[in-house]
Amino acid sequence: MGTVVDVYPEKVAAWMEDDDTVVIDVREAGELIQGRIAGARHLPLSSFDPAELGVDRAEKVVFFCAHGIRSRQVGQWLIDHGYLDAAYSVAGGIVAWAAARLPLQTCAPCYPQVPRTRVPFGAGADR
Repeated sequence: MGTVVDVYPEKVAAWMEDDDTVVIDVREAGELIQGRIAGARHLPLSSFDPAELGVDRAEKVVFFCAHGIRSRQVGQWLIDHGYLDAAYSVAGGIVAWAAARLPLQTCAPCYPQVPRTRVPFGAGADR
């Protein structure tokens, strides 16, 4: 079984130029005021549902949060439960992304708010 790999924001930005990288923001809605990475999908950790990933195993899946802690947790959980073979976390999260002066979108709301059913993290993980 693998482990989540921390990747510097600059490398993730370069990966995003390719079509084989999916970036997923696991921050909560209230944190989006910090900014948004263009092209990232928002799947907040509090209602995270692995069925919503919709990624191909050949794609690089990169998670980020505010500082890189929750993104590592969700990536490792997905590897441990067989949803992913590999996962990456933006080292230092959105804070490091901003410090690297990489582009951030600021808006309110940053992501479309889609009603969702709250599913406790890890619920139904019987794969």
